[in-house]
Amino acid sequence: MLYQIRAPRIDMNEDRVTVTEILVAPDTFVRKGGDVAIVETMKSSVVVTSSRDGFVRKIFPKVGDEIPIGQPIMDLTESLDDP
Repeated sequence: MLYQIRAPRIDMNEDRVTVTEILVAPDTFVRKGGDVAIVETMKSSVVVTSSRDGFVRKIFPKVGDEIPIGQPIMDLTESLDDP
């Protein structure tokens, strides 16, 4: 099954975040609560964590990309055999 980690809302006045770091690579396993990326607004920076265990299948933004709140940052699957 496919799960997505999405860009979080950091500040109620901002509708976009900038990806400053991607902390994982495709096909790596992450644990629930594990750090996967760092995003920031003009006022603050936040570590994005995984909401579940899984394998990183695809990473969408590149470092430096500005993305809307709620946009997928990466896809996770339960196993590497999942499409």
